[in-house]
Amino acid sequence: MACLIAAVQTGMIGSSLNKIALRHGDIHDPAEPLLLSIFGAALPSLTHLTLDSMKLSADDIEVFAMGLQAGNFPALRSLSLRSSYHLGSSGLRALMDASNEGALENLEALDLGWTRVGRGMEWLAKSLRAGRLSKLKELVLDQCEMSDKSMKWLGWCLHHVSLPNLERLNLKNSVGKHYGSVGARAFCESLRHDSLPALSSIVVDTPIAPFIRQAIRAGVLPPVHIGNFDFE
Repeated sequence: MACLIAAVQTGMIGSSLNKIALRHGDIHDPAEPLLLSIFGAALPSLTHLTLDSMKLSADDIEVFAMGLQAGNFPALRSLSLRSSYHLGSSGLRALMDASNEGALENLEALDLGWTRVGRGMEWLAKSLRAGRLSKLKELVLDQCEMSDKSMKWLGWCLHHVSLPNLERLNLKNSVGKHYGSVGARAFCESLRHDSLPALSSIVVDTPIAPFIRQAIRAGVLPPVHIGNFDFE
């Protein structure tokens, strides 16, 4: 571990490293020193960063956001912070502040599933409305405490801006605080005909599917596959 941390910190592997995938259980030593070395390193070739179930603390997320703002990951196309329980409103705000400065302009896939970002969905919605994350092809927001208010924020965003490249959207939230018919209706009724023109697959809880079908019949969504399962 110490050798790997030193290699990252000194830039010995930074210039050529294009993918990092760490999951809880992959590392037997304390992971924080390695994570902090990654967050603070200039990794210009890194395109894929997966940190699933790594028990990131709120402070870790803030440090990562600072690394984004510093321009450490300019080529990043895929980011997964799945199962980061401490990623909530403040962490999402920090990440979206970095996004608003152009730090995630090349991002095509964002997985925030099994976190608590639903509590601060306004930060993601405002960043999207500002035209950031416009290259997104996949957005995963399953089991992240999405409420009716969260869905209204997403709907507000998509009423004002198009996500022209988004193909896959996961909004399945049946655990904990979750949205219901009020949020689903508000989301669907806010959509415009050009909000999600490339969408091909959406994952929602079964009771929400009728609202999606109605949006398809109304022509505000393209004919999409509706699932009630997680993306693989």
